[in-house]
Amino acid sequence: MAESTCNEYAPFLEASWNASDSKCYMPFYTSTLTCPDDVYTYDQYEWNTNYVYCYYYLNEWTPSGDSDLYKQANDYCSAQVGGRVVDILSDDENAYIATYLSENETMIIGLIPKNGTVSTLDDLEWNSGMPKDYVNFTNGAEPTPTNSFKLTVINAAGQWDTAAETMNFKGLVCKRDVINSLTVA
Repeated sequence: MAESTCNEYAPFLEASWNASDSKCYMPFYTSTLTCPDDVYTYDQYEWNTNYVYCYYYLNEWTPSGDSDLYKQANDYCSAQVGGRVVDILSDDENAYIATYLSENETMIIGLIPKNGTVSTLDDLEWNSGMPKDYVNFTNGAEPTPTNSFKLTVINAAGQWDTAAETMNFKGLVCKRDVINSLTVA
């Protein structure tokens, strides 16, 4: 490696060039993953994603009125624990989130409209900005021009619905990124 390349590393890596042996040195770091204030559960499963998250189950949430239920839920997650309504990025994560539900219960998830009007699946995005590579809609529940989009929910079987008229909500799962602390070993 050339000295100029060594000097291009980000300052927090503390790279230094040793002219006597013409090598670039960086300290060894250890990474500690935690959740804030022990409010969240740190769950690292062998999921088919490259990401690690903190989860918090709020079993006391119930919507008030019929106004924007997703906004109510997301605001509640933010106010209570500093997170967002859960997005679901893999089949394993979907199964994990479904474990919080009993038969006939549903929970809001963070699959939301991009620009207000929803006619197809392409009109939806994750509230986190993550790619929509995984979906698990129950038969006939994907958004279409003829079904009215309200919000996206998951049921106890792990299936999603966007047009449910009556829903029995059971709490919320809030999600946030882990805190990654680097220390010099």
